[in-house]
Amino acid sequence: MKYAVPFIFLLTSVAALSPAQKAMRKHQGMTSPRVTMKGTIKEILDGGRIIVLNDDSRWVIAPGDIEYTGGWLGPAPVFIVMDGGEQDDYPYTITNTWTNKSVHARKWNSNLNVDQKKQNTPKPTEN
Repeated sequence: MKYAVPFIFLLTSVAALSPAQKAMRKHQGMTSPRVTMKGTIKEILDGGRIIVLNDDSRWVIAPGDIEYTGGWLGPAPVFIVMDGGEQDDYPYTITNTWTNKSVHARKWNSNLNVDQKKQNTPKPTEN
């Protein structure tokens, strides 16, 4: 019975991880997500709807997470993990290491309007 306490502690400590800690565990290879990149925040646009990283990549934030990214500051370090499927609207998780907050995102597609789904409607033509 001497192993019961550490085993219970292990189970409860993993279950009690925050989303940022879970993303960090994934990032460190403790599970098997597809780590995409690391970077720093260069700009926050449109009240938190779009994040621009130091490599000029743009990321569209899920509507339910904009309340968090609107207050993020540059040059906060972030890491991005692909934890959803390609068919998901927001298949990436961006974690701000200063705030330990994770948000759902998708890559900016310059051919689409921010409000359009990436797999549906092409960008309207200008008349």
